[in-house]
Amino acid sequence: MSIVSKHSLGQASLLLFELAAGAVLFFCLCAQPAKAYADPGSGALLYQLILASIVSVGFHFRKLLCWFRRDDKLAAKGTHKG
Repeated sequence: MSIVSKHSLGQASLLLFELAAGAVLFFCLCAQPAKAYADPGSGALLYQLILASIVSVGFHFRKLLCWFRRDDKLAAKGTHKG
């Protein structure tokens, strides 16, 4: 049993959520127009980052899935690695 009860943990998470929501609201209401621009290279970099993230997650998921399938096939044959 932990020292922190579920009730106080729920209150703490609610307080944290209210604090974060208040900060977002504050920054949205106090926003001023930016005197800056985003060059076209930054948009391309963002697209590249998103695409690379999707591909890498797919690659690692496939690798993990193959690892589990290999263990299942070895278990079915009756052999044990190690």
